[in-house]
Amino acid sequence: MTTTLIQGGTIVDGTGSPAFEGSLLIEGDRIASIFPQGTALPPADHQIDAQGLVVSPGFIDMHSHADWVLPLARHATNLKCLVEQGITTVVAGNCGISPAPMTPEAKARTEVLASIVMDGPLDYPWRSMEEYFNHVAEQGPLVNIAQQVGHATVRYANSRRDRGDMGPEDLERCLGSTRQALAEGACGLSFGLGYDPGMYASLEELEAFSRVAAEAGKPVTIHMKALSRISPCYPLTTLAAHNIKALKEALLLAEKTGAAFQLSHFIFVGRKSWSTVDEALDLVDQARARGVDVMIDAFPYTCGNTTILAPVPYWFLEKIPEAYADILLKTRLRLELAVGFRLVGFSYPDFQVMDSAIPGGEDLNGLRITEIAEK
Repeated sequence: MTTTLIQGGTIVDGTGSPAFEGSLLIEGDRIASIFPQGTALPPADHQIDAQGLVVSPGFIDMHSHADWVLPLARHATNLKCLVEQGITTVVAGNCGISPAPMTPEAKARTEVLASIVMDGPLDYPWRSMEEYFNHVAEQGPLVNIAQQVGHATVRYANSRRDRGDMGPEDLERCLGSTRQALAEGACGLSFGLGYDPGMYASLEELEAFSRVAAEAGKPVTIHMKALSRISPCYPLTTLAAHNIKALKEALLLAEKTGAAFQLSHFIFVGRKSWSTVDEALDLVDQARARGVDVMIDAFPYTCGNTTILAPVPYWFLEKIPEAYADILLKTRLRLELAVGFRLVGFSYPDFQVMDSAIPGGEDLNGLRITEIAEK
């Protein structure tokens, strides 16, 4: 067995213990021994001088959508930036979308949600979560994957109704499909409540799904319904800050179901939402003090990416594509966006198109909405 000695680095072992100077011996693909500084070192086939460097376990990307890239035979080219940063594991299937379970009928609808995270067409040789894992394993994945099952994907694959309350039979099919995915190795359940169809799901439906995760001993990650003081997912007439209302709904789900909840990208969108930070953190602290198993993650910069429809209100989304030709609906949309943007603290100049995803629209990439309007 090949041995490698990483010598003289600052070791951070991932347990929370203080860093220390030392060396470690690798046998094959496993760490065999750790040697504090001053300890006699064994011979090894290869030696790496780590003086002045940190030696640590691989990092975990807690919020990834790499599950839409890993099935591709060429995925290593696109994901090499992860391992170059020390990331060796991704938690994927976030925001309610996952590539499995899949049916031919659900493919087109699911890909509308996943378009922002896909890197080319998939042929979906799988149907179940287990078959998805087998396919990814055949590609020789560049990173380890902890895969969640997405609420939206399950719904599209098992329900005849895209939005609103499902019938009892459809709901049972969805819950059964979720149980199967979790039993086949999915590490948790994810919700994307800021997107269609999650934004139309009732609290009763979300509770039923969450109970399935709790029964399986698996966590729930949730992209909450609102991340700003004013959002497209609640009526403008809602007096309470929308992100606080959404947070209270998420904490209530966790408390009622006993599921462990991870609040994804715990952020405050728009400068006028920043005043809600203290209240939001207090609500999480209070829930944890009551024994609710809830944690948060966030990204430390004042930008993010999402789909172009994310700022569009729920009442307009449910009437697409007819809404695009309706003068009254478009007039109402313009007015609501004007008011909403003013209340949140950003507007059209703050939106930049990364990928138009429209054939012939490549010249729009990189432009602000206002620049596109001028063009």
